[in-house]
Amino acid sequence: MSVSDIKKRIVAFDQVLGGLAELGTQRFWTGRSHVVRPLGRRRRERDEKAHQGAQASKTRASHGRGILAGARAGLRITAITALACAPPPAPPPAPLPPPAEAEAQPSPQSLPCEWIDRIEVEKSTRTLRALCRGGGERSWPVALGREPLGPKRRAADSRTPEGEYHLRSRGRDSRFHLFIIMDYPSREDAAAGLRAGLISLRTYSQILEAHDHSVLPPQDTALGGILGLHGEGARWSGDSQYLNWTNGCIGMTDEQIDFLAEHAPSGTLIAISP
Repeated sequence: MSVSDIKKRIVAFDQVLGGLAELGTQRFWTGRSHVVRPLGRRRRERDEKAHQGAQASKTRASHGRGILAGARAGLRITAITALACAPPPAPPPAPLPPPAEAEAQPSPQSLPCEWIDRIEVEKSTRTLRALCRGGGERSWPVALGREPLGPKRRAADSRTPEGEYHLRSRGRDSRFHLFIIMDYPSREDAAAGLRAGLISLRTYSQILEAHDHSVLPPQDTALGGILGLHGEGARWSGDSQYLNWTNGCIGMTDEQIDFLAEHAPSGTLIAISP
């Protein structure tokens, strides 16, 4: 029941009770005339109780409205206090910086090459790689002997040696522009030649002694000699990229052999693999 309904009923009770209080009596119909009789004691008690109940209801309603208004006021005060005392909202987090881009590593071909520490030749791909101090690298195609398969075993077999050798000069003029000799035959080549009966024990010992002193071994044995790296000259200009045209040396362009002569000192290791 709403507060307005209670209020209306209270007003109605007040009107009824007010009228009864003024009359103090009630009229009854007797048939021929109205008879006014005094109200009975029990009836008056009931009416008084009803009036008291109405007053109590009115009091409770008024009290309820007071409680409701007080609660609303308390909520307003609490909300205002909370807003006044609450800390300011935290600022939004700063956006994350974009991930740092990985720095592009320079290619070995772009690094400087002032000193060549090692030369590698791969016969199956006809490729020479010059490994430079500091991580630089130079690579280019080369020409091999006319018989590119297998290691050199004897003179005039037109094969390029396989194994580890060392350069024994900085380059000398040649009909192939420039020639850098290497210390073929190696100890292993000499041992293979001795087993095959191509060289004597004396020649074998001379080859070993030359390697012990880091000098050029005998070049006029049955194993062959005068092998190394050289340019093309006018006769073979431009052919090293496509042809195996040498007698067992490693051929390249004149510019490339000039580069090796300038940056690869005597004693530089050259490893030749099948």
